Amino acid sequence: MTTKKFLKILIWTTIIIFSLRLLLSLSEVTDKLFVHDTIGAVYVLFSFASEAITISAVFGWLFNRYLWRNKIISELIGVPILRKQYSGELFSNYDNKSGKNLKRKPHEIEVSFSQTLLSLSMSLKTKESKSQSVDIAIKQDGSGQKLIATYFNEPGAMVRKRSPIHYGTALLCVNDDGTISGNYYTDRGTFGELELKPKPKSK
Repeated sequence: MTTKKFLKILIWTTIIIFSLRLLLSLSEVTDKLFVHDTIGAVYVLFSFASEAITISAVFGWLFNRYLWRNKIISELIGVPILRKQYSGELFSNYDNKSGKNLKRKPHEIEVSFSQTLLSLSMSLKTKESKSQSVDIAIKQDGSGQKLIATYFNEPGAMVRKRSPIHYGTALLCVNDDGTISGNYYTDRGTFGELELKPKPKSK
């Protein structure tokens, strides 16, 4: 869900709450107007509007942080619920520039997601480097839900001579069994695949 669409929903929620509040207490406003207390009537309307805005703001915050994670709601709005921690393997042609036997030498990786309804970030660690998403989006097409990410990779100082800092793009599929898999490409001309499984929740 885009921020624009979410804000539009909150605006309509505020209008509906204000309208209901006004209908329930219409006599309070008309009584002020009947005795020509225009300022009092405006104050009452202003208090109704403040209540509606406050309720909508609190609801919006709760929905963005927590409520959307309900399985039924997440399916309705088309946003997958990602686990915070994943582990898996990365296979790169950087280990074999010919591109053959891509899966001969897997690298163990740890991936972390920080997610709300309106924001998402991803970080990835291997023994030699760290990657952080610069931009990431969730897209849905006929084949399912996908994560499209642009990331910045910073290798450790000891390996930077043979593995320079670089940017890359990853196209990942969120599978029905909770796993994540896909391909990545870098600006240094390398590419590869990765496969992720959710880490067990700590007790």
